[in-house]
Amino acid sequence: MAILLSINNTTVLIRWKAPKKPAQGPLQGYQVDVLQETFKEMFLPSSSVTVGPNVTELELTGLRPSTNHLARVAAYNEAGMRYGSQVFFTTAKKGKLGLFKSFSSNLTDKLKR
Repeated sequence: MAILLSINNTTVLIRWKAPKKPAQGPLQGYQVDVLQETFKEMFLPSSSVTVGPNVTELELTGLRPSTNHLARVAAYNEAGMRYGSQVFFTTAKKGKLGLFKSFSSNLTDKLKR
């Protein structure tokens, strides 16, 4: 499950757990997508970051203040990509703390076959 470790008006720090035993080969890395709410409950992609298999924490910067966002983490290997953890959060107004709610199907132990 992905969790937010800190949040402010333009930056969040997110952490997730690695799959215990990926299927069909070793884990090659993660893709972290950030979606931004553009209209009432409509989320569009705003950024995507790919990191190596040993990275399980990432600071996401340049976010729009006072905006709802969704961050989702996908593990991948030669067999494909599998989305797991998602975190919904609201960046703060300048000088205030943001809000977040984690929900997840968790990164599964098996990647897409």
